[in-house]
Amino acid sequence: MNFDSVNISLNNNTFYSAVATWYDDPEGSGSGGACGLENDVANSPYYGMISAGNNNLLKYGKGCGSCYQVKCTQNAECSGYPITLTITDECPGSCNDDPVHFDLSGKAFEYLAKPGQGAALRNREESTLNIKVDISLNNNTFYSAVATWYDDPEGSGSGGACGLENDVANSPYYGLISARNNNLFKYGKGCGSCYQVKCTQNAECSGYPITLTIRDECPGSCNDDPVHFDLSGKAFGYLAKPGQGAALRNRGRINIEYQRVQCYYNNTSIIFKIDRGSNQYYLAFALEGVNGDGEIGSMGLLPSNSGATTIYAAILWCNMES
Repeated sequence: MNFDSVNISLNNNTFYSAVATWYDDPEGSGSGGACGLENDVANSPYYGMISAGNNNLLKYGKGCGSCYQVKCTQNAECSGYPITLTITDECPGSCNDDPVHFDLSGKAFEYLAKPGQGAALRNREESTLNIKVDISLNNNTFYSAVATWYDDPEGSGSGGACGLENDVANSPYYGLISARNNNLFKYGKGCGSCYQVKCTQNAECSGYPITLTIRDECPGSCNDDPVHFDLSGKAFGYLAKPGQGAALRNRGRINIEYQRVQCYYNNTSIIFKIDRGSNQYYLAFALEGVNGDGEIGSMGLLPSNSGATTIYAAILWCNMES
């Protein structure tokens, strides 16, 4: 089976789950109190499109001014279209019972709804609303997570759940990979995404970020944490100060910080790896070294004997957890 070309579409926006409430006047602009903006949030450049955040977002003030796209899709009144919000206030207390909690101005909350449905959305019996949030707008914002390591202490881990097998030890990954729990692995859709992670809370930590590629799944108890990275032994050691890798690994489980970043593999083209089980009737393959977003949204294959007919490949994400 020969192909003249392969077209690949990347996922440019990745939305994650969060919780939303609203505060103050039903159609009000909220407050910029904790960030020192007072009532300026009603005027340019915010026009009331603001939100308070729990401490995972506000980070004791460091998150002031960060921007997020959010959308609501799970209620009849939801429009499904994303709106952009700026963090200008703090949502303390019970907001911190959720991993990520946005407390929107009444005006912003209404903009999540279909036309004419804002009041109905605000009046829902549920005290909270499930929304989706895109973290890709923040270019230098780190979030809290948990990290462990697996396999050999100096090993490169595995690309098993993403179909890479032992290729993760070689270019372009060189063992700097991680398995993830399903919040970001997403039953395989998160394969290939890149993150910067750093550790700062232990004496052995260097505090400097390293870049990892998601190449495996961490099932089971990893899903007890909102965000859990299970790094290769080699990558885990890279979080430490020189000579402190073994001591950091001996801690087993540590708190880290992470942010989503673009993948960049210097002088590397996309690797199109045919599965060993493929034959003239069945084709399976994996993609490696995808720059940019890293995640694959869709693929189109153009067989050499098909004229101008493109075959669109089905991408199957399987949950292998028993």
